[in-house]
Amino acid sequence: MTDRVHPTVVVFCALIAIGAAVAAAAGLSAATEAAFERAVSVRGERYFMTRSGIYAYNAQPTLVANAGRDWVTLFLAAPIMLLSLPGLARGSLRGRLAAVGVTAYIFYRYLGYAVSLAFGWAFPVFVLLSGLSAGAFALLVTDLDVGSLGRHFSGRFPRRSLALFAGVFAAALLIGQADAPVRALATDIDGILAGRTTFALHGLDLALLLPLAAATSVTVAYDLGIGYLLSAVLLVNVLGTTAGIAVARVLGWTGAGFVELLGLGMLILIAGVAAWLITRVYLSVNPDPPAEPHIPIVPPI
Repeated sequence: MTDRVHPTVVVFCALIAIGAAVAAAAGLSAATEAAFERAVSVRGERYFMTRSGIYAYNAQPTLVANAGRDWVTLFLAAPIMLLSLPGLARGSLRGRLAAVGVTAYIFYRYLGYAVSLAFGWAFPVFVLLSGLSAGAFALLVTDLDVGSLGRHFSGRFPRRSLALFAGVFAAALLIGQADAPVRALATDIDGILAGRTTFALHGLDLALLLPLAAATSVTVAYDLGIGYLLSAVLLVNVLGTTAGIAVARVLGWTGAGFVELLGLGMLILIAGVAAWLITRVYLSVNPDPPAEPHIPIVPPI
């Protein structure tokens, strides 16, 4: 067990989950009713753009990608947040870690929407959800004794597999998200930006998610207290991100080529491993931690 959070924090998290669910539902509704027209970007790219709904003035691939993300927010992230609230109110560490992971995911998702999508009436909604999630995250972790988190977990915590997964994911993210900007700099940009003016989401992934994965790998490997907290944040974000891309691939499916099937299979595999690790992490939480201080393992692994 851990200290109970203030009831207002629980209400705060509930409002964030409901708000994210409503925004995601609006996004999915817009995706099903969207009509497209031809457009030319400021860089001369020709693409199809939607003129209505929450994602108006964005390219067709962006709409499909957001539909996958919204599906995950509506049917996975928001329900997990709501299910974690009773445990959070009781002072359960499992409930708090679940809420921490989901608030970090909602913050990252709607920050990405705010900085990458064409300006429209939903912009204040994206900023509000991102800001509220950042505030909730801060409230959830402020009074955590991060240094002693290790003693709240049993020996079943997947330290080796989690450190390896985080390290491999960091390397894969670097390769995957640096590819398009590098190609755009080296070759003709037509067809790469898909109507956008820059690679905002690629930049966020490389500037925020990549360091998070690397830090998680190192701190978990060295059995540091902060690693237990970072693992909850990373795994929920990896699961949500890869599941969202996989759903988008299915929604925008145009053919069953080998490359497409391989890419979809890899996304499903990564999401599955993240879900498996999340399960192991939460099952390893010790509700009755020992009184002795946790002694980190050195050297790692």
